[in-house]
Amino acid sequence: MTYKCNVCGVEYRDFDTAEKCEKTHKIPIKVDKAKYEKDDTKKEYPESVLIHFTDIPDPFWTGQTQPVPADWNGRKKSRRTESAHLL
Repeated sequence: MTYKCNVCGVEYRDFDTAEKCEKTHKIPIKVDKAKYEKDDTKKEYPESVLIHFTDIPDPFWTGQTQPVPADWNGRKKSRRTESAHLL
């Protein structure tokens, strides 16, 4: 029997470890203020976005070169609130 973290998808042999893993992940509460590269007028995706979290007072900028699909590695767009679940 294994248990899976609902945030990152890692599998564990016991429920408590999977639940602890879920609680260690920081979930953004708000994403805004996208920055686009000024020289590239055809770029569809921002080079960085401003991310807000509940546990830190100041938001920070982050970015990547390619968008990652919302369902990669089993993740879904909706924010999960349930505890670790049995596979």
